[in-house]
Amino acid sequence: MGLGSTSNSPPPLLPPQHREEHTVYGYPTEPYYVILDSAPAPQRRSNGRFLTYAVCGALSIVMIAVAAYFLWPSDPRIEVVRIRLNKIDWRTEKSSGSFLPHLFLDLSMGLTVKVKNRDYLGVYYDYLKVGIAYRGEKIGRVTSVNSAYIPPRGTAYVDATLDIEGFQVLADVIYLLEDIAHGHIPLQTITNFDGYIRLFSLKVPLQAIMSCEVVVDTNQQTVLRQECDLG
Repeated sequence: MGLGSTSNSPPPLLPPQHREEHTVYGYPTEPYYVILDSAPAPQRRSNGRFLTYAVCGALSIVMIAVAAYFLWPSDPRIEVVRIRLNKIDWRTEKSSGSFLPHLFLDLSMGLTVKVKNRDYLGVYYDYLKVGIAYRGEKIGRVTSVNSAYIPPRGTAYVDATLDIEGFQVLADVIYLLEDIAHGHIPLQTITNFDGYIRLFSLKVPLQAIMSCEVVVDTNQQTVLRQECDLG
């Protein structure tokens, strides 16, 4: 094979060249902006704040409940601890228009009422009203004039005397004559307590009612039995 001959063999491969990488520093030719998202708040701080609010809310509810328990007004509790029969008498007069005589009743009765203040504030009262009736017919009423102050959670005793002179019984003359014949007269007493408490600049009214069934002995001038219930 001569020098001037050609062949179809591929050209020889050159060895790979090593390319060096260079870092170029410089300034951008045009301004640009980068928008960064705000970092989320730490979860621990959010949980602590919620716990603080929950504790403060619970304490507020407890304080309101305690204040309402101590300041919420309650009606006083009254009790008739003693009934004294001072005198009971009657007299009759002839009636021209009826076969039944006119019947007049004289009665003197004393009561001692116990008033219990259940509030944590003092109670003021001006009077105590006591009414008496015979078989539903009102006979008389008395109002005590000794106003007083009952300290918080305190107790007071109030005396009232009911004097009736010459009360004419109209509706139950026959029943009263029968009761006098038996020596026992049933009576009813109703005791009304009206007071108030001072809550800041307000007057909060209070009221209590006690009714009693009383049986008196006309011969011995004594009280045989009494049964009282709250009205």
